[in-house]
Amino acid sequence: MLGWKYFCHFYLLLLYQIRFILAVNTLDECSNTNIEDSSCSDTTNDTDIHCLSKGFIYRVNTSGECVSKITSSVHVFDADKKEVDLTVTGKIKDADVENYSMYACSASGCTRTTGYIKINKLTIEKSGTTYPIINAIFFFGDSDISYINPDEYCISDKEGTIYESNEEKKLCLGMNSSGLSVSLAFVSENDEEFVSGNNEEYILTDPSSDSVFSVINGEEKYDGIILKRTPNVIYHDNSPSDETTIIIDTDTKKEAGPLNVFELSPTSDLDKYYVYKCKNDCCKIIIGHNIINISTMKIIDVTDGNLTSNSVTDIINSIIIMNCKDNSCKRTYGYFKTSKTNDIKYYSIPWTGFNNNKLMEDNDFSTNCNVSDIGKIKNTGDFCQGSYIIENAMSIKEGKNPFYIISSDGETIFHGQETEKSLVISATTNTLIYDGLSKNKGLKVFNKGIMTSDIVDGGNNIALYYCGDQGICRSLNGYITDGTIYYEVSANSSTSKKVSLTGDVTPNNECIIDTSGNLVLGESTNPNKLKFCLGNMSIDFLVTETTEYYIIHKRGNTNYSLVRATKNIFTIEELKNSDGFEKFNVINTEDVKRIVIDDATTDDLTSCITNLALFNCDITKGICRQTYGYIKSKDNTYYSFDANDSNPKKVVELASSKCSDSSDIGTLQSDGCLCLINGSSNPKKERMIDGSNYVISVSTNNVFSGVAENIIIRATNYSFYYDNLYDVSDGKNIVITDVNTKITEITEITDVPKLKVYICNTFGICSQVDGFIKKDEKYYKITNSSPTEITEPLSDTCTINNLLKGGKLCITESNNDAINFISNNTINYYMTYNGTNYKLVIAKKNLFIVVTTTGVVQN
Repeated sequence: MLGWKYFCHFYLLLLYQIRFILAVNTLDECSNTNIEDSSCSDTTNDTDIHCLSKGFIYRVNTSGECVSKITSSVHVFDADKKEVDLTVTGKIKDADVENYSMYACSASGCTRTTGYIKINKLTIEKSGTTYPIINAIFFFGDSDISYINPDEYCISDKEGTIYESNEEKKLCLGMNSSGLSVSLAFVSENDEEFVSGNNEEYILTDPSSDSVFSVINGEEKYDGIILKRTPNVIYHDNSPSDETTIIIDTDTKKEAGPLNVFELSPTSDLDKYYVYKCKNDCCKIIIGHNIINISTMKIIDVTDGNLTSNSVTDIINSIIIMNCKDNSCKRTYGYFKTSKTNDIKYYSIPWTGFNNNKLMEDNDFSTNCNVSDIGKIKNTGDFCQGSYIIENAMSIKEGKNPFYIISSDGETIFHGQETEKSLVISATTNTLIYDGLSKNKGLKVFNKGIMTSDIVDGGNNIALYYCGDQGICRSLNGYITDGTIYYEVSANSSTSKKVSLTGDVTPNNECIIDTSGNLVLGESTNPNKLKFCLGNMSIDFLVTETTEYYIIHKRGNTNYSLVRATKNIFTIEELKNSDGFEKFNVINTEDVKRIVIDDATTDDLTSCITNLALFNCDITKGICRQTYGYIKSKDNTYYSFDANDSNPKKVVELASSKCSDSSDIGTLQSDGCLCLINGSSNPKKERMIDGSNYVISVSTNNVFSGVAENIIIRATNYSFYYDNLYDVSDGKNIVITDVNTKITEITEITDVPKLKVYICNTFGICSQVDGFIKKDEKYYKITNSSPTEITEPLSDTCTINNLLKGGKLCITESNNDAINFISNNTINYYMTYNGTNYKLVIAKKNLFIVVTTTGVVQN
């Protein structure tokens, strides 16, 4: 039986791929051009057919006279324009299906639509023999009809496709919040939903490319489409319709039913309910504040000038406020008002629950907005921000919905107490709510308690906050400029002060560890330009919409501080756990704390990956630089941090073991090793091992630096990172690597010709060099970093920058000036000049390095 079943499936797939692509049929226009003006007989006959006229479908008799007008549901028609009963058994042949057409209808008209049909028993004919297929599924696309062979699973990337479970074929609607699949089965004419006339609506939000459905209509992309079903049909109801609002339960993917207040937690966030506005059943999430009566699960339009306050007051204990942004909605709290002239009323919806919802009376309003009234409103609609009174808070300001900031050190209507934190409050013309789905994540500027991007005339009223994606913020110290005026801002204060160029800054040459975190004077050519001091260097304010991170450490302080830079802003926050700083550190920039990477699990890191940054530090000097590379959790999940900001921080899918091309160098392999030297048969790779350091030749677009160069890579047991803060003191700028690119020293067993020699700068960028090595009374010449043994006799007379007989290096043309190889751990420097070029000679134990100098030499 299984063999027969799959033969039929295979035959149908082949048949429809060859014969029925682009074979969508349509109804003809009615011959009676005035049919919409005539009455319909309602007398049906088997010879009746269907036709279109001005967007409606009519059933007509053989004379073209109207029998009936179709104004609802979905309908499938055959090649003869007769309606098809898909529930019949054994009467539908495969050759018939190719000429079918499907329309969704409403009282406003009919439109050809997409969907799936189930045929209870399909018959196919081949060479005079008839074969049956039970419950055959076809899809009706925009331009084709095809037989469907169901998938085996319903998972997140299979939305809108047919799959088979327990021998039942269903439509996959995706996954719910518990990670379980949600599906939609075909109904029969005997199912309760069909018999009762309760044709429920379902939403499809992210259909697979294999689905017949799409959320794109022309150039418009929607957040979802409404699906319905009738016996043996699941379809997109795109029939003409007025704009409607629908609330969807995302766990069931269907329209939400009424909720019982007494069965809900007073503070349940109800985030599984999304609010959509739909037209022709193409839907978009309603962005903003939605007032909802949960006893009916319908929206209350408080901007409606005909809405009476009594109708709202009667149901006030069933009202919630839902805040929606992009693809999420969440219950929130605050105030709203009605709009009817001479009947405007204010209502409070507190975070403490339904029973405390109320129509506001005189004693509920603040009279003078004193400090204890933070979060209250006056009966005029003015908002008590704390330090300021914001007039007519429920209004459009500067052409857009405004955002405010209030302290949450005490409990308010919006939220419980959050010590040393603040809340983002958003407003419309009729609402004032806590914005717990804030899109304002990041550094934000407030002037007199109102979010702004303009600090002109800000005076002493500017405040800086870092806000998370849940609308909870912390006040920060920092600096802000508009390019001309500079302000110093103090945390937990509503005051700021204009920076004086004569009294509040120090000269650029005084940017040292003691003055880190301060502003310093810039170039002498632009005396009014200020920079930010990092302790070892000063940097400009950013002028683009990017974010950069720095770490500073003032002398005498136990903890380091995180500096966050965005356009025209620097902020400074003390880092938690920074007393254990090491050479390499992982920082959570959201929580401003150091992550102990040795103890971090996959859950710990994945949950905050977008907020993590890597830092390379010189603990002795108290300076750090942001760096890039790979880390892993203690349970062996790998993450990449790319120097190219356009490439996101992410979990590394260890799928490739390719280390054969030069472009593979610096990539993480499937075994967790780093590709160090490419090769088709024997590439060099290494695991994360503490204390291993390498110089690798990376190509453009590598993770570590983003440009093609030789760079120093350090390894720990949990990372590979670019050492862009390399210690070049005491001759450590001369770096020798072994055959596997690992940094090493020359020892008795060193195979010199397999070494590479570089000179490296403080940014960990290494250049090829020339020079000489002495080992076991043999001499080796270094050319472009690669040593080769000198087998020819050395010269008796000096040539600058070459060896003299006896193993001395000529630094002039005089044999008397030639210098011996150093036999101890001292370092000497010499400058040579051959009449054309100056070169620097660095002498270390058994090693001479000759480096071409750059710059202009004046005689």
